[in-house]
Amino acid sequence: MEIALKNLNAGYLISKKEYHLIIENMTINFENGKFHFLAGVSGSGKSTLLETICFLIKKISGEILFDNKSIENKNNLNIFRKSSGIMLQYTEKQFFNNTVEEEIIFNLKRNKTSSEEIKNQLCEIMEKLNIDRKLLYASPFEISGGEKRMVALASVLISSPKILFLDEPTVGLDFESKKVFMSSLKNLNKDSKMTIIQSSHILEDIIEYGDTVLILNKNKQFIKGNPKDLLFSEEILNNYGLKEPEIFKYIKELKKLGIKDIDNIKTNSELIKKLFYNN
Repeated sequence: MEIALKNLNAGYLISKKEYHLIIENMTINFENGKFHFLAGVSGSGKSTLLETICFLIKKISGEILFDNKSIENKNNLNIFRKSSGIMLQYTEKQFFNNTVEEEIIFNLKRNKTSSEEIKNQLCEIMEKLNIDRKLLYASPFEISGGEKRMVALASVLISSPKILFLDEPTVGLDFESKKVFMSSLKNLNKDSKMTIIQSSHILEDIIEYGDTVLILNKNKQFIKGNPKDLLFSEEILNNYGLKEPEIFKYIKELKKLGIKDIDNIKTNSELIKKLFYNN
């Protein structure tokens, strides 16, 4: 499912006829089956853009299309919502069921899915996300932070969306939990060709997992392209107020020391393997 924005203006209503404009005249595509990131400093419009595309807040003007169909058409909007999943920050704060199992299958039960189909889809999503079945009968309020985030993701993915929207989903997670979460998303993107649009302030994650990145700033400027090309550019980092990713710093310093063949490296672990194991 491809998302296209044409001359999009988005923001918030100040008075009956006055808006605070955050996104201005944006025309871009989010290609089908890709892992897309939204980046930018706090207040640059990442969440506003994501919520506007999801139709959680109304656009001011312009067009939002999915598969060349306007999202404003009621029938198209229904199809879009059935085809998409949304995970906002701290989604686990919205838990209200007694067990992890009930939390994950809630939407299926609400849609009157058969018991047999619910069982099959539950087993499938647990396996895909490598969630321990022992958690099924635990309270979703009493498991670890990383487990809560995976359960929240499972509750969104169990309905098999074609496109997934995530707003800073790894906020508050420790390094290992974040790694598990992001690796699961990347596997879904690769194996299921699911289109993912995720906002993030962690540039290292964007470089490691993203196919594209759209960078925003408070001056309503934006640029979209390959994560490494954009986030390894001092000019772009300066223009958009972003700090250098650690891996970019290391590669620059190593090049000064005469280390070669490191241009394609994306992560610290890849760099370590290259330096110490020559892989």
